[in-house]
Amino acid sequence: SGPTPNIDKVKSALEKGAAPNGWSSQAEKSPLLGIAALWADPASMEALLAAGADPNLRASTNFDDLQSPSALDLLSFSENANAMVAIELLLANGATAKGSMLLSGACWRGDWVLFQRAKELGADLSADGAGNNCFHFIAQENRMEFFDVLIATNSPQEMSWQQMLAETNRDQETSLDMAISHKHVDLALKILKAGGVTNSPYISTFLKSLPVSPKVDALRLRLELLPN
Repeated sequence: SGPTPNIDKVKSALEKGAAPNGWSSQAEKSPLLGIAALWADPASMEALLAAGADPNLRASTNFDDLQSPSALDLLSFSENANAMVAIELLLANGATAKGSMLLSGACWRGDWVLFQRAKELGADLSADGAGNNCFHFIAQENRMEFFDVLIATNSPQEMSWQQMLAETNRDQETSLDMAISHKHVDLALKILKAGGVTNSPYISTFLKSLPVSPKVDALRLRLELLPN
């Protein structure tokens, strides 16, 4: 026989009086709902929520570059196939998009439908603990189509995309720096055209690591023309 499914363990623990808002351990201070979210386990999450778990309870520890994340934050950057189902479950049970990383997670996913919905729910374009904003995530994951749509929707009522394109993360990289360091040349050209700038002291090293091609030559030339 195989291992006991998580949902069976969760149901058994709840039946024995486990607190739905309990922590995984006193040392880690991670809510049980957050642990279920890490596994993108909708069945366990549903059982915890039905028992009264707070959908907005945050961990008191950090997970990678997510600071004191909620279950919604963790799922926003989950690669698990069940992540979107789990996100919908949380939203249907009172999870608050405002103050979450849902909008930035949509940038990371390149999911325009989720981005629009997160905006409607009041989510903010928040950077993670390492200072990566929406454009950093786009550059990291090479979300070219998403980038095109996002730039096309800029309006005076929203934060200037140029301002965000100039923002640096903990490594002093702009989104253009990140696109180049990840060898996403086509996207780097798009970011440059949209007003992106470089800041990393290692940009010359990044450029030297790129394979020789006409597009790389064009990128180098356009970077040389940027004002210092």
